Amino acid sequence: MASSIFITMLFISSIFLPNIFADNPFIDEACSSRFEYFDRDICLRILRSDAQISSATNLRDFSIRIIQSAIANATSTHAYVLKAMRNSSMSGDHTTAKALQVCNHSYLAALVSLNSALNEIVQINEYMTASYDLLIASTDDVDHCRDAVKAAGVTDGVVLTGVRVLPIYGLSAYQIVDRLDAESRSPPPPGLPPSSNV
Repeated sequence: MASSIFITMLFISSIFLPNIFADNPFIDEACSSRFEYFDRDICLRILRSDAQISSATNLRDFSIRIIQSAIANATSTHAYVLKAMRNSSMSGDHTTAKALQVCNHSYLAALVSLNSALNEIVQINEYMTASYDLLIASTDDVDHCRDAVKAAGVTDGVVLTGVRVLPIYGLSAYQIVDRLDAESRSPPPPGLPPSSNV
């Protein structure tokens, strides 16, 4: 629970604190997603405030670090959701418990997708499949949780932050991995910095 609270505080502070790390040239591209529920400004702040992500010097490492952060965030939030689900059930709030049960399944599925994407990149440089897994984790997997907590009127800040942050990590990684996939087939388009994947 403490780690979930820390992640929520990191998320909140990333919104309000100035950028303290040098801007990575890949961050703007990573935060260019146009998917629903994707907040570009929050994406920029989250990625810029993470020293591991912002210090990556090539596109492949950059994508790996985003996915690793996504996995850490989703793992922590999932643990919090499980505890909140048990507490809601024991207190007789079955509406919230039922919504959190949906979130439990959503996070389990998202973690499978995120870990698959990470392994596909790290072990075999399979960017096309990895981008698909990132897209599923960031849309289908998390959408069920978002819809359930909205319908149930869940107000827990950690849960609500989790369903906002997971797509930011996943879709920003998707933007980069999709480019890696395209570059593995052809040179980068004019105007984009080279990925320096080697």
